[in-house]
Amino acid sequence: MVKLGVIVSSYNRPKFIKEALDSIANQTIADQILVVVVDDGSIQEIKDIINSYSDKFAAFKLVNSIPIQDESERTQTNRVSIGVNQGLRYIWGLPQEERPEYLSYLGDDDLYFSNRCEKMVNFLDETPNIFLAYHFMEIHQCDQEGNLTGKLLDLKEEWTEATQFWIEHLYNRIDHISFVHRDKNYLWEEDVAFRRASDWGFLLRALSLEEKFAHLPEYLAQGRKIKGDSLNLESSASLRTKLTEKNKEAESNEK
Repeated sequence: MVKLGVIVSSYNRPKFIKEALDSIANQTIADQILVVVVDDGSIQEIKDIINSYSDKFAAFKLVNSIPIQDESERTQTNRVSIGVNQGLRYIWGLPQEERPEYLSYLGDDDLYFSNRCEKMVNFLDETPNIFLAYHFMEIHQCDQEGNLTGKLLDLKEEWTEATQFWIEHLYNRIDHISFVHRDKNYLWEEDVAFRRASDWGFLLRALSLEEKFAHLPEYLAQGRKIKGDSLNLESSASLRTKLTEKNKEAESNEK
């Protein structure tokens, strides 16, 4: 039985994508999870790593994101939302009996704690009037090896009228790694205005449709921002683009 679908965003981070997928494989309900990895044009090494996880979940699929024409598109377009929507469309194309009841998300540099998915699924099972639930989480800076070098944010917002007002009118304080929602046909906002906060556009869409939110006051995941990569949009494709260029060079030499 597939209870939860997790859409994982991936692009040229071999060490981090393995750790992210391990954190799903180690879930207490891994046998109830559909994992859809949306890869944004990684080298073959990363695709091989991803495919090696195909038998660790209830169901698994590697989906390729819409190709880019130029590397500058990675920092000038909303690639996160574009990729997430590819994953959603794949799930919505499944037979009804194979579609998960709930949906969740994970970046290739983030980690779930082992009981995260079970707790969130149980919470939504017990609150049928709630569309989206989220938990507390910390976001840390780390180096290229994944070693934590400092805490950036402590996201422990309770769902109150003030939090809702903040999200609707000011800025987002709920990270998409922390939330799980019911499977409804809501796409993410691909507008470039949400390039640096893709999940905010999705939350605004749900709130505009008067969906109800709630929080679970527990820390159940860890966000990581990689120094010289995640934190700096001008170099956001630095290491990962080098891997792509290296792969292209290798292919050219083989010819």
